[in-house]
Amino acid sequence: MSSKVKIAIYMLIFIVSVIVLTSKFLYPPTVQVIVQGDTTYVQEVPNVYTLYDCMLMVLASFSLCLSTTLIYFTVRDLELSEKNNVNKIDLSDLNEHIGKIVSSKVDDKINGNTDEISNIEVENELKTTENEEKLRMDNFIKILKGNEKTIVKILMDHGEMTQSELFERTKIPKSTLSRTLSDLEVRGIVLRYEHGISKKVKLNKL
Repeated sequence: MSSKVKIAIYMLIFIVSVIVLTSKFLYPPTVQVIVQGDTTYVQEVPNVYTLYDCMLMVLASFSLCLSTTLIYFTVRDLELSEKNNVNKIDLSDLNEHIGKIVSSKVDDKINGNTDEISNIEVENELKTTENEEKLRMDNFIKILKGNEKTIVKILMDHGEMTQSELFERTKIPKSTLSRTLSDLEVRGIVLRYEHGISKKVKLNKL
């Protein structure tokens, strides 16, 4: 039986007890006394409680007290139960929630490590490529001689430039510089192209 049904029953007992006691106190019974003598007559005596009335009032008072006590404790238990239900934590849901958080953190950490590893791999590849390129260029410069080596090294360090700028940096006589550049151009080591009234020089992709 649920607490709410119990409370309803106890309230019904409480109301009946109150009605009985109220009716007995407000409207006490009247006793009729028959007097026989020379003449017979009936005498009414008001406000007289019989044994039955007293027992009924005692029973009603007991029921009133009992129902009040039962209502109080039942309501209190019901409130405590509802409060416990509100504050109750479902451990399975909590564990599931914690599991999701931990899993998410682990995934983020793994993904973060994967990204870091990928970045490191890319950087290593770039460094390896740069080192290989530098080594190849160093080996290539070694097979050059004299002015050719100077010109190629200047172009490697400073990028493309005009022929006059190259002259300023190398200090090679203009005729020698022009002849050396023509030779390097024929061999496909450098490229020259018109740039205004002058020519620009750059390394060809080797």
